[in-house]
Amino acid sequence: MNSRSRIFDNSTQTFTADQTSVDHQQKVRTTVKTPFSISLGFQYTSANFKNDLYFTVEYFAPVQLYAVVDAKPPIRRIPELPAFNPSSENFNSFFYSVDNVTNAAFGFKRKISSKLLFLGGFRTDFNNSSSREFGTVSERPKVKQLHFNLYHLTGGLVIQLPRSAFVTGIQYTFGQTKDLDQLVNFGEPLEYIPATGQSLEGIRESNMNASLNDLTLFFGVIVGLGGSKNQNQ
Repeated sequence: MNSRSRIFDNSTQTFTADQTSVDHQQKVRTTVKTPFSISLGFQYTSANFKNDLYFTVEYFAPVQLYAVVDAKPPIRRIPELPAFNPSSENFNSFFYSVDNVTNAAFGFKRKISSKLLFLGGFRTDFNNSSSREFGTVSERPKVKQLHFNLYHLTGGLVIQLPRSAFVTGIQYTFGQTKDLDQLVNFGEPLEYIPATGQSLEGIRESNMNASLNDLTLFFGVIVGLGGSKNQNQ
């Protein structure tokens, strides 16, 4: 539902037409597309077999704009105003697209003893979303997200026992971006903005900053259920 009433337009010195859009649908089709990807990696083991290095790189292809939620007309309008044209006939649809991106990861394993291993790694998580229209009223509704690149730094230990292993570690994730279009601006609200059709908010500017700092602890147990089997040859 979308509604607007008693909004005064200073540019014309008149009230805008009251508008209410109502759309209800059942069994709406939803589509999720994942990009084609191709990866390449290699492993290096030291001469004493105590150190292993791992490296991998993966390319993700772009995905063209498509409807995630494909809602069809009609839209019921109250009252029936011929002059009221919604921004999109697909009022409840949402669209999404992604750009091509390449991510890489580096890993390290150190054998401290026969029962203790150290694991470490670093990987990138570059954002591939291309639907960046935060602050504009576009012709097609977009999936609104925060778009910034992430970096993951991981370290941990593996304790090996005869029939089990314990894994414990920590991961630090960080990322930031700036100069994003504002989702909404209530700083200097205007009753009506004719250029965008927005009401009761200020002009959206490209001065929004976002950051992420995340710390994750993990613990795992690996248990061998099968017994050993000796074969005489």
